[in-house]
Amino acid sequence: MDFSRAVIVCAEPDSPLLKKTIQVLVEEVKERTGIHLLHAISEAGDPKQIIELKISKDINAAIEGFSLEVISSTPVRCLITGNDQRGLLYGIGYFLRKAMLTPGKIKWDGSLAHSSAPHNHLRGHQLGYRPLNNTYEAWTPEQFDKHIRELVLFGANSIEILPGGTDDDDIRAALSSEKHGTIPADWKDATGWPLMKSSFDEMMVRLSETIHSYGADTWLWWPNMGANYEDASCEASELEERNRIFKMIPHLDHLFIPGGDPGELTPELLFSWVGKLSKVLHKYHPNAGIWLSLQSFHQSDEWLNAFLAHASKKPSWLTGLVFSPWQRMTLPVLWEKVKDLYPIRHYPDIGHSINCQYPVPNWDKAFAMTHGREGFNPRPEAQKKIHNIHESFTIGSIGYSEGINDDVNKFIWLDQEWDPNRTVQETLTDYGRLFIGSDAATKISDGFISLEHNWEGDAVSNNSIENTLSHWKKLENELPDTSVSSYRFQMGLMRAYTDCWIRRRLLHETDAEKKALELLTQKGKSETTIQRVRDLLIQQVHDNELSEMRAYIDVIGEKIFRSVQAQISVAKYEALAWNRGAFLDTIDLPLNNKAWLLHELEKVESMKSEEERLKALKAIATREDPGPNGIYENFGVSGKKGRSVLLSGWEKDPGHLSTPFITHALALLHQSPAVFEKLGPVPLAWISNIHALYNTPIVLEYEVENKYAYELQITYLSNMFGPAKITLILNDTHTIHNDVVVENKVLCVKYPLPEKATKTGKLKFCWTTPSGYQGANIAELWIRKIN
Repeated sequence: MDFSRAVIVCAEPDSPLLKKTIQVLVEEVKERTGIHLLHAISEAGDPKQIIELKISKDINAAIEGFSLEVISSTPVRCLITGNDQRGLLYGIGYFLRKAMLTPGKIKWDGSLAHSSAPHNHLRGHQLGYRPLNNTYEAWTPEQFDKHIRELVLFGANSIEILPGGTDDDDIRAALSSEKHGTIPADWKDATGWPLMKSSFDEMMVRLSETIHSYGADTWLWWPNMGANYEDASCEASELEERNRIFKMIPHLDHLFIPGGDPGELTPELLFSWVGKLSKVLHKYHPNAGIWLSLQSFHQSDEWLNAFLAHASKKPSWLTGLVFSPWQRMTLPVLWEKVKDLYPIRHYPDIGHSINCQYPVPNWDKAFAMTHGREGFNPRPEAQKKIHNIHESFTIGSIGYSEGINDDVNKFIWLDQEWDPNRTVQETLTDYGRLFIGSDAATKISDGFISLEHNWEGDAVSNNSIENTLSHWKKLENELPDTSVSSYRFQMGLMRAYTDCWIRRRLLHETDAEKKALELLTQKGKSETTIQRVRDLLIQQVHDNELSEMRAYIDVIGEKIFRSVQAQISVAKYEALAWNRGAFLDTIDLPLNNKAWLLHELEKVESMKSEEERLKALKAIATREDPGPNGIYENFGVSGKKGRSVLLSGWEKDPGHLSTPFITHALALLHQSPAVFEKLGPVPLAWISNIHALYNTPIVLEYEVENKYAYELQITYLSNMFGPAKITLILNDTHTIHNDVVVENKVLCVKYPLPEKATKTGKLKFCWTTPSGYQGANIAELWIRKIN
């Protein structure tokens, strides 16, 4: 069907939202086709093609639903009927997603009849205007407007915003870096930040107005950032600030206060404080709901029980609970406890790939080191899986995003909240058709799915990474300039190039390290050996194609920054820190032990005797060797001696609240000068570690020959949330150690194993931490024969 000369007919555009709906249709069509659709109240003038907009009179129709019917009579008609005003806007979104919108043409090849209503009540994302994130701080109100509109076209009915002054500690830590000398002392003034163009207050007001104009609800995320809420002066100051903000913001439907991360309070103090601020909120927004989460980095049984006890009293101001990152209690357990008291909102972390709520499972260390926590991370199949596991326990979700790096994930979540049976292929095809171009929507969908598969398994054996780059390069050559210039296309293209570049470099650097270790074991003078190893490690890879790929990654990165202000570098684009989306600053990190080996060689050179030097060189080469009948574990690394731990549980427990998982201690690659002075460059074996959250035990089982005595050596890492007391029990009966604390980043310990245990030939190790602590992090493990 052709609607290229259609007239919009809407008999009663009598409300701001209906007028906005017509405006959206006109502007979005014109942007993609150049066609300016005219609007008429009736069919006067005998138009040949009509796009008719109506509101249903059926009072029993599902809220926010719509129907679309294409009638091939004369005039050709596309009738879009909203069950209510929001539903009509979602119907327009469906039309725009499915239509073929190309220069000078509006074609409809889709279903002639379709009706739909949302499965879940709550659908949205958080868009925080603050220096902590990797994109939004640089946006103008107009850019926010466009992005909010795009989310609404995929069914969003809620957007969460933030006041100024959240996460101050993280910002202060970044400001201590010399790289941020451009930021003035009065950094709490938003306009003092290099990329911010509006004050916090001004943007908050504008965003509230924009969200309301699309008929969506405004949520406000506001952690408790006061110094001491038990202090009367602090409480008064905090209430005064809330009075100021609540009075200022024109539209506010819900307030979400996290129990922690940041602003952790005891449950007693939290409920008391929120009861007081609720009176201030309802003075200006009497119908606004208040939601709390059970977030806390140190969730003891006492903390959780106290929180639930206060919630069970059903304070009049408490609307519902939020399932959030760093929440110890699983969602099914929480739902069972509160299902008769409160609705639960999901607050999924869709933006982070590591050290987060839903990390990439068994992620290759090379990718973790280089892409980091906030690299471009389209994970459509994983996001659908995560959503569908949890959706029956919630009323929907508002996703946690720190920028544009998770753009694909945003739209997957919105579509899954609307219809959990919708395939990711359909969502991504709509995404590609509407935002990149109709010419190759299916191929674009395939491209984003292939990027997710790039991160599955170890990078060396994942040959599909090369195919993914070929796919994106072909799209780049085939698509028109309007499509290739889309930042969404450019993010996919950049990921394809970066993944392939990292893999090829990994192959080169792994081979160089292998040869270096072989040299260290060969006979000869230490001086000669050291020089040969050093030359091998520092030798540059002479590969013109590899160099060109790296240069082109920078070219694409510059385009993305110019178009959407993604801060993918601290030095170039004012990212707050290396772990805040600045992956252009990390993709050049060595992927082998070059830094550690060169550092160790320097120490060897300072030794006085040749015998001592040769012995030290051999020790470097055989560092991981557990000896005859021994076992070595380098957690998270495949292809090494010993048994690589392959962990299961992600399919049912993607947040790993009850199953251990492999993570990566990336901070060891970005040490402060004080820490570096103590540790120096670290072996990459320390980066990957097995970890468990909260009270989940880590259990590992091994078999040894029972005729020998053995010792156990372990490399522990400190926890990102502070020191944890670690207890290790062998075979359920033997205490190897109790309450070991890792104070200084890394702790290497040795223990003889009890003869009674080793005589059985079976060793079962169980690591636990007490209630209120995060779990153990184990980087390496040796079981060595000692006689």
